[in-house]
Amino acid sequence: MEKLIWLVDDSELFGFVVGKYAEQFPQVCFKHFKSVPEALGALELCNKTEYKLPNMIFLDLHLPIYDGWSFLEATRTNSCWETSSLYVLTNSASPEDIRRAKSYPQVTATQFKDSVKSFFKDL
Repeated sequence: MEKLIWLVDDSELFGFVVGKYAEQFPQVCFKHFKSVPEALGALELCNKTEYKLPNMIFLDLHLPIYDGWSFLEATRTNSCWETSSLYVLTNSASPEDIRRAKSYPQVTATQFKDSVKSFFKDL
């Protein structure tokens, strides 16, 4: 069964690396969004149509203009969280960021960016 994985992160390099890693798994369909508005638009389209919702969303907290916090606020009550898992990615070791991220009901877990590969092993 195909697994749809989204990455919301402004880093071209990180998106490229995760995308290349995802190619090793034939059951994974990977999509990289470089901004929060782009990801929110895709999520809204999925909610309004028959397009498949992602199985996993990896969200970077520190994005320019609209950051990961704005994505979390905008999707707090979205029904997609019944079938999708949201993983907050950060390079920050700030306990406040981690505590704040965990306060959002749609957040499955918070992870450091360098551990994103570990999610693919269970697919």
